[in-house]
Amino acid sequence: MKIVHILILTMLPVVSFAGDGFVIEGKVTGLINGTVWLEDQSINNKQSMPEKVKIVNGVFKYAGKLERPALLRLHISTKVILVFMENTRYTVAAEFSKLVSASLKGGAINDQYVDYMSKRTTKIEGWIESHPVKLLSPFLAWNYFKTDYEKSVRFYNMFSPEVKQMAEAQWLAAKLKEKEKTLAGTMAPEFTVTTPDGKTLSKKDLAGKTVVIDFWASWCAPCRMFIPELKQLYETNKRADLVFLSISVDESDEKWRKAMEEEKMPWQQAISAEAFQENGLRKSFGFDFIPHLVVIGKDGRISANLNFYKKEQLQQELDKLK
Repeated sequence: MKIVHILILTMLPVVSFAGDGFVIEGKVTGLINGTVWLEDQSINNKQSMPEKVKIVNGVFKYAGKLERPALLRLHISTKVILVFMENTRYTVAAEFSKLVSASLKGGAINDQYVDYMSKRTTKIEGWIESHPVKLLSPFLAWNYFKTDYEKSVRFYNMFSPEVKQMAEAQWLAAKLKEKEKTLAGTMAPEFTVTTPDGKTLSKKDLAGKTVVIDFWASWCAPCRMFIPELKQLYETNKRADLVFLSISVDESDEKWRKAMEEEKMPWQQAISAEAFQENGLRKSFGFDFIPHLVVIGKDGRISANLNFYKKEQLQQELDKLK
């Protein structure tokens, strides 16, 4: 599945997590019956959760096995609390009206999550810097990978040897290594896309020009909201040696063409329906979310790789290449 927005702890990659599973044993006063169940609200890589169990006279036992630690919604009757679950044993002993994340006892990562949330005035980076040996740190650092490569590298280097062994830390290391290939100054990857008339367009066809690639899709609301600003930038910077190229990652040719007709972008259009597949343009250009902009200089090297949060820097990057 493709991803449009970011967000934070619920969008972790699929990795295996060793363990015999989890068990939550609860005794909740002020509650007679109801059900207990977990809900994964991840945008992608959603985990399967165990079936609901009944609460009898305030007592329940809920068990299952997670593929990986994750921030989940724990439903206890009509009460919902956010908990950071892993495969371990938990207890819940509290009054129903006072159930909170801290009511779940037994998991190291949830304890750290509760501590982090209790200090919400502390920025994520401050918490990571103060707790490089905490198991929660790789989850928080993953959020920075999407927005700030340099900080992600710094955070990873701060992790203790134990934390670096975590699947999430190893995934982050792999993504950082992959990202190195698409940093400013590196040679832009070769690519071939399909234009609206069915012809192919490649990097070689654009040799000797400055190229602004806009990765977008018909279903991506932030992408389409950015188009008016992109039109202004196009008009402001229009010159013979500068090419704007919007590459759709739509899997539906029909939806792509309909969106093009609606948006009426006056520059080169193309599509790469396989962009989000394993070896598609997503990997080649080092992005996981759209909209995403890549600026390629006349020398064929990447001048800027601008994610959703950095797209406003496009004019600044174009000024450097005049």
